[in-house]
Amino acid sequence: MRFKFIFIVFIFSGISLSFAQVKDSIRIRGEFHDNIRYASAVLVAFGSEEKAVLKSPIKQGVCKISLPADLTPGIYRLVYSQSEAASYIDLILNGSEPLISFSLDANKKETVVFKESDSNKRWYGYLLASRSRLLKIEMLSELWMNYPDRRDKILSAVKSSIEKEKEHYQNELKIFIKENKGSWQADMAANTPYYFTDLNELQVLQDYDRRNHYWDHIDTQNEGLLHSPLYTDHILNYLRYYMNPQMHFGEQEMEEGFKKSSDTIMAKFGGNGKTQKFALQYLIRGFKEIGQEKVLQYIDQKYAHIALQCQDDQEKEAFEQRMACYELLKNGVKAPDFSWYDKDGVVKKLNDIAGDKVLVVFWASWCTHCQQMMPSLNEFALNNPNIKVLAVSLDDDQDAFMRITGKFNNMLHFCDFKKWNSDPVIKYNIVATPSFFLLDKERRIIDKYASFEGFITALAKMQ
Repeated sequence: MRFKFIFIVFIFSGISLSFAQVKDSIRIRGEFHDNIRYASAVLVAFGSEEKAVLKSPIKQGVCKISLPADLTPGIYRLVYSQSEAASYIDLILNGSEPLISFSLDANKKETVVFKESDSNKRWYGYLLASRSRLLKIEMLSELWMNYPDRRDKILSAVKSSIEKEKEHYQNELKIFIKENKGSWQADMAANTPYYFTDLNELQVLQDYDRRNHYWDHIDTQNEGLLHSPLYTDHILNYLRYYMNPQMHFGEQEMEEGFKKSSDTIMAKFGGNGKTQKFALQYLIRGFKEIGQEKVLQYIDQKYAHIALQCQDDQEKEAFEQRMACYELLKNGVKAPDFSWYDKDGVVKKLNDIAGDKVLVVFWASWCTHCQQMMPSLNEFALNNPNIKVLAVSLDDDQDAFMRITGKFNNMLHFCDFKKWNSDPVIKYNIVATPSFFLLDKERRIIDKYASFEGFITALAKMQ
């Protein structure tokens, strides 16, 4: 696919970088001990759209950032690697602390220590203690669930220890919130609850139960928390359920799960206009980014009345363009025609292709998933002569295109080397590769698919 659905900090974000000359009022100083691979750090601000506000080089193991005094208070993310997951530190910038100073062992990321900033000291101290407590509960739970002799008296002692640790966890959470009332660290702790499942249930049922209670005790109407990663992290965690390989969801199940999850998220965030706008824009950006076009269409059409109220002119134009494309590309309508020159200079048209059906595949040589798919697609074209395969490439590198397509002669090929500005790419509203359109004998759209596997599954049901 164009973008792989992996959960690192920038997925679902569309971050734009803006540098600014700022007054030396709030300072961040980070020391990276034993650093040999991190060259710079980017400070990311959260909101309806995440933005990288400042970038600092890491020189001799130290990064320094100066911020204006009127900085919007919130939780900011200091990202010091663009390629390694979890290579970031979330910093509380409450506007009242002029210096946030920390040290970090670059080889042991969990060892961040704050030298200056009482709020961050308190928050990270609580995080360390609570994670330690949860790890202990997790290890005891594993022992209790997997212990071979269910009659052994040790199990009752283990169960008792688990319950005591849970009680300690809940009490420590309440105490922390009370002692830090009205602070960012208290809001973060209060809105990051942990749901304890019934250990007597199978793991898959525990996961299901935890998901059903995911939003318990989370305040989704707090506008202040829009200036933190809390809501984005929660939405991602909630959607992860349908990407869990252990759940073995098929493509259609995942798609339907995303739709239901989006409805739940919109309902949870719907009591406040600003949080509702955030949730909608975040879902739209995210599903567009990962190529879940059917989910994107579902959200666009179901929540169109909200989208039109909360978008700026540029967003509204893009939204209206997508809505128009949905009508032009819905099942049963005539597929947009397009033409190209074959290798002999002869004009070819989609509507002139002979065959009962045509499968139009949008792919690219730089798309890893596409390259993995091409041999199977070429074999399919050989074994199914009644379905002509037209492979439309989004390449802009002629050598790469020719090198790959030369191996797959059972398909028809098209490329005008305009990448995302290619005529058929625009006409078919392609936002991710691969994308598949199956057309009938009259070249009407039968359906659209996000993967070759999904197409094969659907085709088998038609026959």
